[in-house]
Amino acid sequence: AGHAIGSSLHGAWRGVAFWRRAVPLYIRYRLAEKAINMDPDPRRRQARWDKLHDRYAPVALKAIMKLKGFYVKVGQVMSSRNDFMPMQFIRTLSRLQDDLPALASSQVRAIIEADLRQPLQAVFSFFNFTVLGAASIGQCHSAILRATGQKVAVKVQSPHAEKLF
Repeated sequence: AGHAIGSSLHGAWRGVAFWRRAVPLYIRYRLAEKAINMDPDPRRRQARWDKLHDRYAPVALKAIMKLKGFYVKVGQVMSSRNDFMPMQFIRTLSRLQDDLPALASSQVRAIIEADLRQPLQAVFSFFNFTVLGAASIGQCHSAILRATGQKVAVKVQSPHAEKLF
């Protein structure tokens, strides 16, 4: 029961952290909308919207990167929705598709060895610590199995990934 309570509290705090960032952004956009829409010149209106999006797309990315997990997944979806997202957000949030920070090699080694309950060298004759790809809950590496010589992809789940979704 203690783990469930701790996990629930962690999720609640992440929710609070999200809304603490999202509400001011929403208010800024709503206030700007009133002012921008009063301008009779469509080109000036668009320029003002572009300036606003240029300013706040990096703010949104920074918040998403800090919150990780579920929020990265939402940001990835948003970055592919050019039907309703401003281009500045699409360009900025597209970093979430393939430019996420990777775990340190020492962390990768520790996770794999804990999961397999044996040293990395006992399972793999070769392990490439260069990340093939990093996603919202983990990353992927290439390796060669010691027992068979088969080349494999090894997915490494980020620590605490369950708590982030």
